[in-house]
Amino acid sequence: MGLEIPNLDQKAFETRIKEAVAKLPAYGKEWTEYNYSDPGITIIELLAWMADINSYRLNRIRDDHYEAFLELLGHHGSGALSERFIEVQKALETPYKAVTLDDFEYLTLQYPRVAKVKAKADKEANRVSVVVVPESREHDPRPSEAVKKKIAAYLQERALLTTEVSVVSPDYSTVNVKIEAKTRYHDPDKLKSLIRDRLQEYLHPVYGGKEKSGWEFGEELHISQIYMLLNRIEGIDTIDRIYFYDADSDVLSKGKTTITLGKNVLPISGKHSITVTNIQPLGSCP
Repeated sequence: MGLEIPNLDQKAFETRIKEAVAKLPAYGKEWTEYNYSDPGITIIELLAWMADINSYRLNRIRDDHYEAFLELLGHHGSGALSERFIEVQKALETPYKAVTLDDFEYLTLQYPRVAKVKAKADKEANRVSVVVVPESREHDPRPSEAVKKKIAAYLQERALLTTEVSVVSPDYSTVNVKIEAKTRYHDPDKLKSLIRDRLQEYLHPVYGGKEKSGWEFGEELHISQIYMLLNRIEGIDTIDRIYFYDADSDVLSKGKTTITLGKNVLPISGKHSITVTNIQPLGSCP
């Protein structure tokens, strides 16, 4: 929040005269004539005029003062003052030092080929851990040890002296989908392969999701999202069953329709159970 600039020009010329005249009885009881022809009133008007001019000047900053302010901020350029102040304001609003978690996330995203970032703080240890997800088509994108060290050093230079910075790989939660669908005129095996490919694309942490911009940390998944994805695949006539399930469990009937991830966790595609059968055998007449 910036400093509030005071307004030093709050009184009009007439107001100054009225205030001065109102105080005359306290300083000169014998002065009783206050009309405009009185020499004393003329002097008061002259003083009010000078005060009005000075307050107007004090209330405004000259261009040479603005030039000096810009030089104090390290800006030595040319051009219109308004444009130069916009440039300085943008520079001041761009974080250089990492103080808040938002600062850590912003600065990390400026590093090349970083797709997603989540900063978390351990106040007792005065430590900030930055989760980094690189731009990668891999199933579960993770930064290399060399990249983590470089980013950590980059952030440590900008962090407060007492803050310890570490860069860590993301935590992923495997999402498994159970699907039982039917098709009338398409090859079930090809359709099954297509569904699996679309699920892997949709559940990719960096390039998945509805907008293909990846998932947010801790974002909740609903089976309706998968249902909408399947509706866009040509050849699926009916969907009999669809839910999330635990791939390590033999009990497939107890499926879930919602998955809630931890606040620092991202989804990845898992072991999907996909069954596609023909409503009508290929080659037969409808």
